[in-house]
Amino acid sequence: MAPSKHGDGELPTRRQPKCRVGSRRLVAADDYRNTTNGYTGLRADLAWRAGWSATAIYTLPQQRRPDDRASLARNAVAPDREGFDLVLWGGMLARAHWRKR
Repeated sequence: MAPSKHGDGELPTRRQPKCRVGSRRLVAADDYRNTTNGYTGLRADLAWRAGWSATAIYTLPQQRRPDDRASLARNAVAPDREGFDLVLWGGMLARAHWRKR
């Protein structure tokens, strides 16, 4: 294998972007779990010159399949799914505090 721009013959790795919103009490990446939750959706980060910023998210949690006992017992394979019946959405508005001297 020929060397790449990323090192001596190593392929670049792509990491899943982590979603952290605010203080991470309600929405955060699962840093210390042995399973991960997946989401399909969008995140918009906006900023204005006056020091205001906003973050909005709209996601559809991925539901693991198969989810019935019989399929799990026979080690069946099924694609995960998302649906509009379960939605995680929200937003945050923040303003930078500047101290005048």
